[in-house]
Amino acid sequence: MFNQNLDRVSELLEEAKQAAILVGENPGLDDMAAACALCLALEKVGKKAVVVCKTPPSVALGNVVGIDKVKQTPANSSGGLIISLPYQQGEIEKISYDIVGDKIKLTVVPGERGLGFTTDDITFQTPSETVDVVFSIGINSENEVMALYPSLQETPLVNIDMNAQNSGFGSVSLVDSSYSSNCEIVAKILMLLTLPVDIDTAQNLVSGIVEKTVNFQSEATSPFAFEATAFLMQKGARRERRKSLGTIKSRFTTEEKDSIIEEDRTWAKVMKTPKPAKLQEKTAPKDWLEPKIYKGSSVPIS
Repeated sequence: MFNQNLDRVSELLEEAKQAAILVGENPGLDDMAAACALCLALEKVGKKAVVVCKTPPSVALGNVVGIDKVKQTPANSSGGLIISLPYQQGEIEKISYDIVGDKIKLTVVPGERGLGFTTDDITFQTPSETVDVVFSIGINSENEVMALYPSLQETPLVNIDMNAQNSGFGSVSLVDSSYSSNCEIVAKILMLLTLPVDIDTAQNLVSGIVEKTVNFQSEATSPFAFEATAFLMQKGARRERRKSLGTIKSRFTTEEKDSIIEEDRTWAKVMKTPKPAKLQEKTAPKDWLEPKIYKGSSVPIS
């Protein structure tokens, strides 16, 4: 099913020129790294992309490449407005504007043929409505998506999540709880669709996988986490060990935390244990290299 849904994603990207990638409020490293990695990959194939998050990124996410692309409002939506008028050659001579008090008045001066349209033919559009496909990463409900992106309307939505509680909404659902991180799912998408993966994209994904799996020590770590990391390291990413035991997340039980801490301490002791001194070489006997002459007893022959 996952691969079949990816075929639909491939079709959407083939037609799309601009994409929006949504993450929930106060996202962790896994969600944000996955979103920025996908954004970078789409830009590599000539798509315009933006990451949308209602809350500003935290300082802890400062090392994510592409974090500067994160916006608090939908893609290219900055209060702009596009006014569309029907037009045929000779109908409009010029368009001017006047500022009257707190209003701007646009004046359309008719040309030789005169205006061939009425006010009913005028349309209004915000730039955000030009988005062709929307991705949501780590968002569990469609209501949360609509609150973040009210102008979604009929735009195709690709739902990416490893949380089993996700309702599977959207035009395409890539929800699979067999993965241990959303970075793994994005890595799978990039691999199967043969989208470009540069060193920045790869590093984002590896960082998210390592953080989510607690350096692959979590019991929830999936087999694909290792496969994806190997692929990404071939692209130039580096696997970094946790900087401190304090990064162990609250999602682990006390027993799991204690096990991880004890493993780290044991490993540290092994690394610090001095190597045994080199064994002294034994010297060979003095006659070791001298020719050997067989000396036997003489036995009389009768």
